[in-house]
Amino acid sequence: TSIGDSAFIGCDSLTTVTLPDGLTSIGANPFSSCYSLAKIDVSPDHPVFAQIDGVLYEKATKALICYPAGKAGDSFAVPNGILSIGESAFSVCSSLTSVTLPDGLTSIGDYAFSVCFSLTSVTLPGSLNSIGDCAFSDCGSLTSVTLPDGLTSIGDYAFDSCDSLTSVTLPDSLTSIGTNPFFNCDSLAKIDVSPDHPVFEQIDGALYEKKSKTLICYPAGKEGDSFAVPDGILAIGETFVIMTGGIDLSVSAVCGFTGCFVSYLNANAGMSAGVAILLGLIVALIVGLINGVLTAIVDIPDFIATLGTQMMSMGFGSIITKVQSQTWPTATAEVGGWFKKVFIRAELFGIKGFPVGAFWLIGFFIIAALI
Repeated sequence: TSIGDSAFIGCDSLTTVTLPDGLTSIGANPFSSCYSLAKIDVSPDHPVFAQIDGVLYEKATKALICYPAGKAGDSFAVPNGILSIGESAFSVCSSLTSVTLPDGLTSIGDYAFSVCFSLTSVTLPGSLNSIGDCAFSDCGSLTSVTLPDGLTSIGDYAFDSCDSLTSVTLPDSLTSIGTNPFFNCDSLAKIDVSPDHPVFEQIDGALYEKKSKTLICYPAGKEGDSFAVPDGILAIGETFVIMTGGIDLSVSAVCGFTGCFVSYLNANAGMSAGVAILLGLIVALIVGLINGVLTAIVDIPDFIATLGTQMMSMGFGSIITKVQSQTWPTATAEVGGWFKKVFIRAELFGIKGFPVGAFWLIGFFIIAALI
């Protein structure tokens, strides 16, 4: 009665498949990467599924479920009346160079055309409302795509690693964009947006969201080895950091530490929630500033610098919550007492158990950078 997601994925020698009339449920393309499979046979009287020219469809939803990877021909036109392209439906169909989608089609599912590396063109209808996560990821031959008026959402990494993609224009109807849909598009130098777009804007080719003042996408093919984020931008997506060759390992630890810090101030120090949150944001900003100084000025590799601040943040969080991974020896203990004497002082500036070790760590970073 049912076949799960990718059930026969990568069965290279599979040449024929016949679906029984008792089958009622099929997951995301169960025959993905079956390069010898040219058609999927289904009885004309099947109550749930149908095949047209070897391609599998679901009757009730009018969805294309699976295009066989071994089907002859380098182009394909989806029949009229089909409303959606299912998850991974064309995934790894390496021979396809062009696909035409019919008017009336409203959605393209996650990974629908992923790794179709010969695909050079795809015609998107004006009726299209949504493009799913990674829908066209790794379509390395796709040079341009026209996003239709009426499109409202683009999923995470929708065009990831489309290395030949050179131009993109976002329609005014677009209201939602997932995590950088144009990640790793090395030939994409700019993203065009109408000056009157209600949600997004482009400044010098980079894409921003107006309301949240967030930088969403810096095109990987944009010329220049430096970039200044415009004044007034309040946030930058983590993908932007990775795209520019950097990485920040401290994010989750800083979030945990500042959460503990805010809770401590509110519950134990008697501060109002508003003041505690404000101080928590300031602490997070200071950690970010330390990361920036260590990487940009002291020239410590970002991996090492943010790993250090990650450990520091976890340590500070443990101090606040009085949680320890193990019991440290006392300063007077015969075994291990030297550690506390060197790295933790009994009291400094009125703070008991002051984490001197954290400052030792920063000092080592600076010395290493100078050497």
